[in-house]
This record gives sequence, C-alpha cells and structure tokens, in this order.
Amino acid sequence: MKYSEVVCIIKEIENKFPVDKWVIDKIHIWPIIRIELQFKFYFSKVDKLKNNIKLIRYAITAIHMLANFLKYIYAYFADFRRNDNINKPVDIVFLTHSLYRTLLNGLYYDRLCGPFIDAFQDMNIKTLTLEAAEGLGDLSYRYRLPRYKPSIFIQHRLDYLKIKNILFREKPNLENEKLEGFSNFITYLQSKSYGIINPSIEDLRHQVKMILEISGYFKKIFTKIKPSAVFMTNYYSLMGFAFNLACRQTNLPSVDIQHGIAGEYHCAYGQWNKIPEGGYEVLPSVFWCWNDEEANAVLKWNKNVSNFHRPFVGGDLWLNLWKNPDSHIVKYYDNQVLQMKSNSNKPFFILYTFNILHGIPESVINAIRLSSGSFHWWIRIHYGQLDKRRAVINFLKRQNITNFEVDLATDLPLPALLRHADVHITDFSSIVIEAEYFSVPSIFIHEDGALFFSKQIASGMIVAAYNNDELLRAIELQLSKKNEMRQLERKSPVDNLDIIKEFLATIK
Repeated sequence: MKYSEVVCIIKEIENKFPVDKWVIDKIHIWPIIRIELQFKFYFSKVDKLKNNIKLIRYAITAIHMLANFLKYIYAYFADFRRNDNINKPVDIVFLTHSLYRTLLNGLYYDRLCGPFIDAFQDMNIKTLTLEAAEGLGDLSYRYRLPRYKPSIFIQHRLDYLKIKNILFREKPNLENEKLEGFSNFITYLQSKSYGIINPSIEDLRHQVKMILEISGYFKKIFTKIKPSAVFMTNYYSLMGFAFNLACRQTNLPSVDIQHGIAGEYHCAYGQWNKIPEGGYEVLPSVFWCWNDEEANAVLKWNKNVSNFHRPFVGGDLWLNLWKNPDSHIVKYYDNQVLQMKSNSNKPFFILYTFNILHGIPESVINAIRLSSGSFHWWIRIHYGQLDKRRAVINFLKRQNITNFEVDLATDLPLPALLRHADVHITDFSSIVIEAEYFSVPSIFIHEDGALFFSKQIASGMIVAAYNNDELLRAIELQLSKKNEMRQLERKSPVDNLDIIKEFLATIK
C-alpha cells in the first residue's frame, strides 16, 4: 500500500472515531494503534508469529531471547572497557540502538547520537548512553563492537520485562479504560477487508502493560542520575513510547532525533488530526528536525499542544562533521574512496541505496548492465538487511555484471561516499536529503518518492524514473546537472556546538 493511501486511511479513522479519548491505565493509546496500523498497511505483511498458536509463539520468542542473552554476555565482555557506569549523576541521557552505529576508523560510531555526545562533552556536559540492540523487524539482535564511546547495554533488561509481562499477566482493571466507540472502530476495519490482523483490546492491554513496565525501569534510572534532558532515536516503538512516558512523568524534555524520512506522510510525525488537550504521553516533547519541511509537518498539527510537542530545526549533525575537508577522519576516508574509484577505472560513480522492503528492481539491473563502459555502481545494503549482502553479490555475478561494489559501498560511512558520488538512485530513501547536502543529484524509482521530496523535485535535485528507458535518461540528465550543483554547493554549516547551545537555550 502507498504511503498516501495509508495516510488517507488513518485520517479517515481519526475523523470517524474519538481516537483521542481512548485510554488504558491513564495512557492515550491511539499513537500505539496508529503506528502499528501504518506498518501493517505499508509493509503489507502479517506478523508470522501471530499466525501460530500462543504456545508456539512464546516458545519461539523464548528461544530467540535466550540466544540474544548469550549475545549480550559476549558483547558485554568483548567490549568491557566501553561499558559505562550508571551509578553517577549526568546532565543528558541518550537512548539509542546498536543498528545506528557505523564503522569509523575501526570503531563503531553512533551516527545519530555520537555528534551530540561529542558536542556536549566539548561543553563539559556529562552524558550517559543507554543502548538497545533490537533487530530491525526481526527477533535477532545485533551488537556492533568495539564501540566508539561507552554505553550501557539495556536489551537484556527489556527482554526480562517482556518475559515477566508474558508469564505474569494481571486481569485488567476495566475502571482504568475509556474506549468509547472502539468496537465500532474494529467493525469498521473488518468491513474494509484490509488483510491485516486488527487491533484487539487484549493486545493493547498487553502493550500498555509493557510500556508501563519499561517506563518504570527508565524512571528508576532518571531518579538515580538526575538528568536535565534526554535524547532518543526512533521514538515509535514500545521502548520509545515508554521512554517518552517516563520523561513526561518526571518532567524531563524528551527529544526525538530525526533518523530518516519524516514529514507529513509519515504517521509518526505528520497529520495528527486528533490530539488530547495535554498531548500524547508517549510522544516526544521535541522533534529534532533536519530542515524546515519536517518541522512544518509538526507545526501543522501542534498549535494547541505546542507546550507538549514542538519541532526544532537543528540539521543533521552527523553530516556537518563531513563538511570539513581538513578533518583527519574526512581525509582518511577520502583516500579510501579515491582509491576505490581509481581501481574501477570508470569516469562516473552511481550510488544505489538498497531499499529495506524490495530487492533490486529490473530497471536498475538493466541500467547497471548497459552502463558497464562508463559507470561504476556502489550498491549500499540497508543496515537492516546486512544479512542479504552475499545474496546480492552472488545475484549480480550470476547476471554477468562486474561494474559494481557492494562491500565497501556498504561498510564505508555514507557521507564518505556522498562526497564523491555523481548520482544517487533510491526507491524513496531519506538519503536523498543527505545527498542534497553534498550537492549530489538523486533519482527516485518508486511512486512514493513524489510524496516526500516535492521540494527536491521542484529544484531539480531529484527526478523520477519508473522504467528502464526513463532511468537511463534520468542518469544522463542528473549527470549533466552535477557540475552546476557542485558550484552552488552550500557554504560550510554552522558549528555543531553553536547548534547545541541554541537548542539548550530553548529548553531552560
């Protein structure tokens, strides 16, 4: 299902039903339902575990949790020196995921939280990082070692709370529930035959109980270390909801750091059409946005709850680090990429960013094959699909394609590639915005790209290509713009320290 269709369905539901009044245990549950519906509609798949009887589902989950606990034990001791200490007062707490770490000069750097942590430490502001290791859409956790900066692994604690919640379910207190019109909502979903498993009161009670349990864990941490603010990545999960709830209950500002596509067509960020007077307890108080477009998507709905939810345009601090050509890190990776370009002996370099949902489309395969004389293709596997790397390489080799690089294109930091790429191709990844930052023109090959990149389409930074002929023409078109765009490249960005100081002034 297209993003535009998903947004229309969500909007229709909010118009028909009192979603802002649905409460379980003092938590407004519509954000939980809304985010879950978005993923079910868009991914067009049903949780395989939910198709099994509960006993089998729990057994599978237990086996995975045991295996993941062993991974935690290994990670804890293998990178022991970088295990942080929770028994100390700090000023700022970060909640992040291992999957956001990228290899930087032999160590795994958190590309979302790391630049903030570095800036705070330069200001002598103490920080603490809580690191989860949840897989992306599966039950297999991934620790990335060794870490660049210390953190505290918390996934085993979260798993313990999940097991506890499964084994010791309490009977619901119906007096704590306000669900007027909810049964009509379920009937409405059933009448539409969307082909998804519809929300159920039982599952929602279970999710709320989990959020309360995890929130209690975070509140204990906040009580011990007494931070003044917290930052997080990817708020729209049970862990993220719980983190925001703990912040709300302890009067801490919670800041969600933009990590990818946001805007009005992402149900976590745009078009919240019904909101309680006090906002939603499980949403962040501040949305850290890369640019005005994402911020405007929040400003369109937060007018009556701006004391509870507001945007801040701070940019992408990770990309800012790569705008300094004198940086030793930038010089190091410039040399690696230039060596890769030299070895390929091709004049142009195309970066294709692999989509998490789809394989490589036929139009891209044909473009790679037909451009073997002039183009070298950097095919970057999505960080949530690294296990498919070998399959992609073997597939391309079976097609008798040789003008590509997967390993280095996947392992090198993305900005290191964007500094030297000529054209970027994607389904509709937020890398379009990052490519624009380095004046690299893009091409989108999925219809949803038109929803997210209207500004870039208007400026010519991105064009559409939906078939073989269109893609080859689009590559030539964007190559012709490259030099002009390089000449118009934006000036050096504001220093990260200045941005952080400006933000801190807004939350005092």
